[in-house]
Amino acid sequence: MIGIFKEAVRMLLRRKSRVIPALCAVSSGIFLLIVTASVSAYFMELSSGLIDSFKGKAFLCEKKNFWIGGGLIPEEKISSLRTIENIGILIPMLISRAEADDIVVMGIPDIIVGIPLELCHFYVNASALLEGKFPESPDEVVIGWDIAKNRRLKIGEEIELKCGKFKVSGITKKTSSILDKQIIASLSEMQRLLERKELLTCIMAIPSKENAIEKISEEVKSKTGYIQTISSRYIEKEIAQTVSFWNALTIVFFLISGLGSLASVSAVTAMAVTERKIEIAVKKAIGAKNKDIYIEYLSESLIITCVAWITALVFALAFILFCESFPWTSNAAVFSITPFILFFSLLWSVLIAAAASYLPLRDILSESPAVLLRS
Repeated sequence: MIGIFKEAVRMLLRRKSRVIPALCAVSSGIFLLIVTASVSAYFMELSSGLIDSFKGKAFLCEKKNFWIGGGLIPEEKISSLRTIENIGILIPMLISRAEADDIVVMGIPDIIVGIPLELCHFYVNASALLEGKFPESPDEVVIGWDIAKNRRLKIGEEIELKCGKFKVSGITKKTSSILDKQIIASLSEMQRLLERKELLTCIMAIPSKENAIEKISEEVKSKTGYIQTISSRYIEKEIAQTVSFWNALTIVFFLISGLGSLASVSAVTAMAVTERKIEIAVKKAIGAKNKDIYIEYLSESLIITCVAWITALVFALAFILFCESFPWTSNAAVFSITPFILFFSLLWSVLIAAAASYLPLRDILSESPAVLLRS
């Protein structure tokens, strides 16, 4: 087997002018497949975490916004909302981006969530803390797992935000949700620093009864007029649409990659078969089996597609690191290269090699040595 691959490498090196373009074409296709599939995997992972985070909760805000917190609500509105029968707990929130608002971020930005410190355990369960404790003073914050990792922060260290400096009192566990990129701070302190005195961006409502969110939405609209309700069902629907888009895009690139790669490798194999037709005839005449001849050409195609897969993977990892190295990515890009993606893309490369070798050889291997020599 080693001898077959050595001979395949030697034959490929003799046809570099054909092999290199095919290698580039296959690498490009697999690169696009890996990148789009990794984005799709990221959103699938994120969706489950988001749905779990928002399950059984409703968010009341002026504008219906996926990231929660469109517009501003006067704090005085809470008193009228407390009269709604199906609302158990109301948590006033002031949400702001941790970075400058004019920075374009790839993926979910780091955000600061200001809430009353005494209500922290309703917003984040104590079991979600990896280490530390909830803030007990306005100068303390709890940070998400991603923020702690990307900024290399530990308990007791200082975190500098656009609105001030705070001491890290706690770090949450990795949840693969928006919580990983949140900084939980004192509502009153955030209102002071952001000059939003007695203003909120949204109010989280925890129903007193199960399946009461629809009733809450109707009552909120009748009592306030302009405040809208974002339920976990709405968030789930928005996420499903995003995931469906990236899954569809992955399938498109899957087909483009497959057809383009198949055409490129088949062209190289077809030319080699045409040039070596006499050689094939002689091998068949002296007793070589069709399987043995097919394995020779398969080994050449496998070398092309496997080298292309390695090249595509290296470029995909370099591309992700490139994206993560810039401030506008918020130290995290929307990519998740999973073991399944690696295995599937490699398997796809092997299948392309198998088909690209079989198609040009199919007719020739069915002919007798005499017919091949005459042609």
